[in-house]
Amino acid sequence: EEVEKWINEVPHEVSKVAMWIMYYAGLRISEATGLKMDDVRLEDNGGWLMIRNAKGGKFRRVPIAPLLAEILNDYMTWKAESDYLLATERTGGIHTVTIQAELRYARKRLGWPEDITPHTLRHSFASHIYEKTQDILVVSKLLGHSNLSTTQIYAHLHDDKMVDAVNVF
Repeated sequence: EEVEKWINEVPHEVSKVAMWIMYYAGLRISEATGLKMDDVRLEDNGGWLMIRNAKGGKFRRVPIAPLLAEILNDYMTWKAESDYLLATERTGGIHTVTIQAELRYARKRLGWPEDITPHTLRHSFASHIYEKTQDILVVSKLLGHSNLSTTQIYAHLHDDKMVDAVNVF
């Protein structure tokens, strides 16, 4: 609900789509803005995003959640003509600073703290995936982490699961 509240506060429609991509696919802001049309394999109820220039120059594939597929299918009906997925009529793309500014202003209007950033969407994605799957390897692969210790932060968020586990005794 908080993500939706934040997105609804953003007036820039392409920035809204970028936010949904970061949230539903766990992408960094630079990965979202770098997506080209050739990187999107959109199907009716899902598909794949090809992240070709992730952190460290790595490549990964991320499945498109059904809700994101719905958003992207709608977006394709009004998207600016461009090789980039996220594009404005004026520039044929969108800069990370544009999205960051839009999200910052929306956050301020909501009265939320400064530590809520675009990266919070990726963090929320990872936390939700871990909470549902309890599989740190899946989270690591989806985020494109090469070192599992980088992903461990998401496991620590759910220490209550460990407490529940030992409380069976």
